Amino acid sequence: MLARTLEGRRQRALVATKLWSAGDAEARQQAEHALDWFGGRIDLYQVHNLLAWPERLDLLQRLRDAGSVTAIGATHYAPSAFPELARVMRSGRIGAIQVPYNPREREVEREILPLVEELGLDPRCHVAIPATSSPEHMAANAAAGSPPWLDKDARAYVARLAEG
Repeated sequence: MLARTLEGRRQRALVATKLWSAGDAEARQQAEHALDWFGGRIDLYQVHNLLAWPERLDLLQRLRDAGSVTAIGATHYAPSAFPELARVMRSGRIGAIQVPYNPREREVEREILPLVEELGLDPRCHVAIPATSSPEHMAANAAAGSPPWLDKDARAYVARLAEG
């Protein structure tokens, strides 16, 4: 659907997608399909949930070296996987991460965000992925990403509200 929406204006969008396959052949097929859909270029290609991450990063690095992928990242949704995510981050093979981070899920603040800063991966959140089927909620969520951003006191206030 996104590929059809971007027809004729692909150059005006940044496309991020994920590889999520334990098998090499299936991963190559996923990548080929995505590249076909999005004009031969993916701006951010991520290893989803760290599945077979050493092999998937090999594939994504080859695609980046060929000029088909701009940036490589990794994702995981569970704090229990954050030690492994930190290992991937320290490998120097990725430039972006996708993790849960909201007032009720702040585990990422302990190790992952300080490591992001230490490694110089990504100085702030660039993308929010809110789950909604409502166009009105999508527009409101998109507007929330525009400055001015919450300062330290406002973030602390939101955290207190989330804690009850």
